[in-house]
Amino acid sequence: MNRAKKAAYLGLSLALCLILSYLESLLPFQFGIVGFRIGLPNFLILLLLSTQGFGSAISVNILRILIVNLLFGNIISLAFSLAAGVLSTLLMFALLKLRSVGFLGASAAGGACHNVVQVAVAAILFKNTALLKLCPPLMLLGLFTGIFCGILSYLCHNRLEKLGIGTKAGNRNKI
Repeated sequence: MNRAKKAAYLGLSLALCLILSYLESLLPFQFGIVGFRIGLPNFLILLLLSTQGFGSAISVNILRILIVNLLFGNIISLAFSLAAGVLSTLLMFALLKLRSVGFLGASAAGGACHNVVQVAVAAILFKNTALLKLCPPLMLLGLFTGIFCGILSYLCHNRLEKLGIGTKAGNRNKI
């Protein structure tokens, strides 16, 4: 893919991530935990990891987090989101490099990691270790939402391959 096509592809990916973030904020699913989200943009980040590589995926993810927090968040939510987004992307990338882990495993681990990192950042910023009690239910929710996003990534990845768009991370036909 030449530079112009890649820039257009990444720009469209960022725009789609922003749209999904906005739509997700309209969903009434809180599961009793303020600020909980399904993580719909993360399926695109996982897809970018498999088709465009780490640099493209982390760039789109960081830009998405910055823009969403500038538009709808605050400096505290930026700290939560940025730390969790970067670390979960790193984890998903590392797991996808293992040929034995597919979209489902990488995404489930990324979802759990994202939620635990956000709680850890909150505990540090607010100097309140009682917040760590939220880790087990949030890990479980992260696993379930990660599985959902992993399935979406897998289905989209297979469709992209049928359209002739190759993968950077090798053959990821493994769910």
